[in-house]
Amino acid sequence: MNNLHFENEILHETFNDYYSRVRVQEENLKAMDQKIQEIAKSEAFRERVGILRCFRGVDYLTAMFLLSEVNDFRRFKTAGSFMSFLGLVPGEYSSGSKRKQTGITKTGSPRLRRILTEAAWQHRFPGTGSKIVAARRTGQPALV
Repeated sequence: MNNLHFENEILHETFNDYYSRVRVQEENLKAMDQKIQEIAKSEAFRERVGILRCFRGVDYLTAMFLLSEVNDFRRFKTAGSFMSFLGLVPGEYSSGSKRKQTGITKTGSPRLRRILTEAAWQHRFPGTGSKIVAARRTGQPALV
């Protein structure tokens, strides 16, 4: 990017200004990711984050996001109630004998749905036994 040259000096200065701002934001993002990882490794979160990281598509950021949005997974008696909380269940309109099912209800946190959708992309193909995920599972309960 530093090798780009513009005919107009103003364009060159503007580009350099924008590019330096992008680099600063990238550094800020790296620092925030590092801080989230440090918090995830703290005593308060280590066990729960470790369990969540055993799943493909889930690393520190996704695990911490899940824990901050859901807090306690035990409050959901069934997987269906958790899916309802996420807004990932079909909606329904019914009146008398008429019944129409719609797309997902989209109740709950749109951010949580988005981050879980991104994590689910890791499952679009059959698992190949990732060495990274296998290493994360070391020392975790056998149930996971």
